Amino acid sequence: PNISVNVIKDEKIVRKIKMELPAKVQGVFACKNPRCITQTETYENPTFILVDKTKKLYRCEYCDTLYVAGGEK
Repeated sequence: PNISVNVIKDEKIVRKIKMELPAKVQGVFACKNPRCITQTETYENPTFILVDKTKKLYRCEYCDTLYVAGGEK
């Protein structure tokens, strides 16, 4: 939280970008639910949707299993 990226040009900071959690994460990590379609079907790319920004809570798009960014719910 509260991370910013500094864009530097000619040894000076020209812009600061405040980083946020992405609304959708796809293909970065796998769903841990053994019944999730992404476990058996390789053509389905695991996709997670941000449902609660303050709690860093993501939901698997296919099986609705909840995950906390950095650990499982």
